[in-house]
Amino acid sequence: MRHAYFLGANDPYSALKTTLKAESNGEAWSTLNSDTSRVFDKPKNGRIAVKMIHRLGDEVMKVFKV
Repeated sequence: MRHAYFLGANDPYSALKTTLKAESNGEAWSTLNSDTSRVFDKPKNGRIAVKMIHRLGDEVMKVFKV
C-alpha cells in the first residue's frame, strides 16, 4: 500500500495518529484528507489497484491498467 485516504469526519486521521504515536506533519496529513490522489510514479507492471472500504466494512477492489 502506498496511499490511504480516509474521507469524512473533521479529522479522520486523529485516531490513526494517536495509535501510531506518529509525530504529525500537519501539511503531510492534510494532503491525505482528500478524494484526489497524490502524484505517484507509474508502476513497472503498468497496473494499479484501487480498494474502497465502505464505512460498514464492505470492500470492493478493482485493478486498472495505466
